[in-house]
Amino acid sequence: MSFFELKSIVKAKLNRILHLRAISSLLEWDQEVYMPPKGAESRALQLKTISELIHQFATDQILLKELSLLLEGRENLSPDEVIMFEEAFYDLQRELKLPVDWVGKFAETRSKAYHAWVEARKKDDFTIFAPHLENLVVLLREKADYIGYEGSPYNALLEDYERGIALLYRGWSYAGYKLGDKVAIIAGSSLIPNVKTDFTKKIFDFFLNYRHHSSYNLSNENLYKYLQALNFWKPQFIRGYVSSIYLLAKFIDDNHFPIKFHPKAIFTTAEKLLEHQRKMIEKVFDTEVFDTYGLNDGGVSAYECPEHRGLHIDMERAILEVVDESGKQIFDKPGRILATSLYNYALPFIRYDTGDIGILSSERCTCRRETPLLKEIIGRTTDSLKLNGITIGSPVLTVLMGRFDIEQYQIIQNSEDSITIKIVKGKSFSDRDEDFIRESFFSHVGKIDIKFEYVDSIVPPEGNKHKFIIKRI
Repeated sequence: MSFFELKSIVKAKLNRILHLRAISSLLEWDQEVYMPPKGAESRALQLKTISELIHQFATDQILLKELSLLLEGRENLSPDEVIMFEEAFYDLQRELKLPVDWVGKFAETRSKAYHAWVEARKKDDFTIFAPHLENLVVLLREKADYIGYEGSPYNALLEDYERGIALLYRGWSYAGYKLGDKVAIIAGSSLIPNVKTDFTKKIFDFFLNYRHHSSYNLSNENLYKYLQALNFWKPQFIRGYVSSIYLLAKFIDDNHFPIKFHPKAIFTTAEKLLEHQRKMIEKVFDTEVFDTYGLNDGGVSAYECPEHRGLHIDMERAILEVVDESGKQIFDKPGRILATSLYNYALPFIRYDTGDIGILSSERCTCRRETPLLKEIIGRTTDSLKLNGITIGSPVLTVLMGRFDIEQYQIIQNSEDSITIKIVKGKSFSDRDEDFIRESFFSHVGKIDIKFEYVDSIVPPEGNKHKFIIKRI
């Protein structure tokens, strides 16, 4: 048999496993969305059967030998094929450590546990779900023992989830986070799971000590409820959208409410962190803010360390570049952020334009970590205005609005020569500042209609992040 024929056979076998896993995922999705409750018992057995079948194909000794032969002749493979076969070989060796009886039992138990959880949630009775949760924990501990681990059993299970989780915990560890520390999350749908994927998240939230608070409708009433919940639970870390955590901090500061816990750090994400926001959050919670950056589609992530000289870029699952308009990589000046995912085999992202603008530092951090530094996130390429045929980008707007005591702002473009600027004023903002902003726009784009609207807060739509610019043309 030729090397090419062997490669084709192995790919066909791997595709068969992939297709069976897709069928299993479809069955799980169906039971969470459409399947009538009376089908629960049969569905659990169906998932048990297909899981055992997948395990049978995945632990085929002939397939493992064939993969080994392909990797021995890796000089005849493309770089993408080498990575694909290495990952497959690793995954199948891991699968080989699990007994087929355990695989089937776990699939059946997990399916039954889901339906018990649905009933428990509907009746508000945790005792319905409790025995199923105990069974899952026992089985997961057995899995950890089968696979083997150092330290916590959770370390053996971490591989079952995306690499981004491991990188997230490493990034948080720069601020002192340890697995199991209490983390309160104040965010929208991008950080809070939706109902269709809620089941697994609920289990891991329980074990990982997460509690979620929605960023939607951050009214004074809800902010007070969040503060009460935080004071009662006393989280060691807070994570969330910049605007959400900032609004909470400002609400606490304005009303002189007491904080009855002391977080070790606060992680901000998803939006540009402005300097006055960092200062307010750090003052109110008496701790450091660690900014983070992530683009899950492209596999890019970066985390601030205690030196606060930029964000350390994770290089294990993606390549981050900052480029000029010609696509050439640049340092120490603003450019478009591109992402190349190293592990997305279904739909590869190669130099994917993230839509973000940032500055890549040519220096290394004084903390002695050798990873590249994302010095600053400037904004989005979509955060620009075109007025009288002239484009003003987000860096210019960020610098302009950052000159003044403004707690929040949002610029709404109504036409080619008309904008409304919503502003949440700080204590020292004056009419002179308004005149300066107006004249700055005039000097860039000529005469346009500018309306200033002063508001108490700017609340984003449900589940969304704060937008600095909204275009209505």
